[in-house]
Parts: sequence; C-alpha cells; structure tokens
Amino acid sequence: MVATAEQKALSAASFLVAVDTLRHSPVVGDQKFREGYDVARSEVEQRVAGIGALSLDDAAGLAARHDEMLAIIRAIAARRAELTMAGGDESYTRGYGLYLEDLTSGIVDHATPRRTSSHADAHRSWFSTADGSSGARALGLGIIAVIVVVFLVLNAQFFVPSRTRPATGTAVPALVPNAPVRCDASYPDACIAPYPPDLDCAQVSYRRFGVRGSDPHGFDADGDGIGCE
Repeated sequence: MVATAEQKALSAASFLVAVDTLRHSPVVGDQKFREGYDVARSEVEQRVAGIGALSLDDAAGLAARHDEMLAIIRAIAARRAELTMAGGDESYTRGYGLYLEDLTSGIVDHATPRRTSSHADAHRSWFSTADGSSGARALGLGIIAVIVVVFLVLNAQFFVPSRTRPATGTAVPALVPNAPVRCDASYPDACIAPYPPDLDCAQVSYRRFGVRGSDPHGFDADGDGIGCE
C-alpha cells in the first residue's frame, strides 16, 4: 500500500517536532558520551536546516519533503552503525546512538504500512528500517558470541570444577588404563602406578622424586635414590 500525502505529512511533522524537542535537551554522562550525543544532534539539525523552512501547517510541503527527512534518519543510523563496527570510543558511540534513539522514539511514522497498530511499532518503525541498524546490532552480537566461544574453548581448563581439576603446579599421577589408582611404594614422593605396565620418565609428570626399594619402573638408572632426574 502506497502512503498517502496526508500520512507522509503527519510523519514529517512528527520528525520535525522530535528534532525541535531535543534541540536543547540536557545530556547526562561523561564528556565523550555528551560529545557523541551533541555531534549526532548537530548533524541532524544541520541536515534539517538544509531542507529549508517548513511550517507544520504546510501539509503539502511536509509531504513533499518526507523522503528527505527519512534520508536523514538513514544517514545518522548508518553513521552510528559505522561507529559501532569501527570499535572507537565506546562512550562516544553510545552517546551518538542515544540521540538517534531519543529522536526516533519521538517519531510516529504514519507513512509506513504495518500489520499491527502498535504504538511502539509506530514510534520505532523509522529506526528499525532506516538502515538495517537492527541487522548491524545482530551482527555485533554474533561477533561477540564467537569471541566468547573461542575464549571458553581456549581457557576450558580454568572452567573445570576444582574437584576434578588438579591444582596449579601439581603433577598428574600416571594411571594404568582400566585399573584402580594405586601408588607404588617404591616412589614415596610421588603417586605412580605399580608395574605392570612398565613406565618411563616421559610417561609420568614427576621429576627428581625419591626412589626406594626395587624400583620396578627403572626410574633411578644411576642408583642414587632419585628418579627421573
């Protein structure tokens, strides 16, 4: 369904009222946040001034300039998406984006056909369709999700419950497959599985541990009482 001139005029008037309402609105936040907000506000006001003087009573003039006003929203939304993807100052970007949200929340779009008559949908329709910013947001969330997954995979050892993860610096005992964990008495300073099978130093995590008795694995080759030197 094509929007009528009356619907376009009403949407354009709503846009101009929103711009004027935010013209002198105070901004709370740090310096970069306020700077981002003010830059977005200035860019919109300059673009509106470039359209020329319009009266809210001039329905024909408003309808004729509707698409130009929509282009302003698209341009600012595109710039916000660029700032987000560029990874610049986060506070500045949030301030820039907040002005756009404040502006579009004050716009009732009468010109875009909708399946529902939700007031919230009417307020947000310009913003959500202006430049695909909702898609940019989804892309940003997707990137974050990938980073989180990669982080968890690379650091999985730090997320294992402490009851099953050995403490840092503690050697892992050499275990005999399919056998209960037992420690050979020949190695009192370490818990090494008894013979068989025969183990060598490359198969255990301990180094320079005491060797007593028969030394079934042959860790103390020089007989000095110290294994895997």
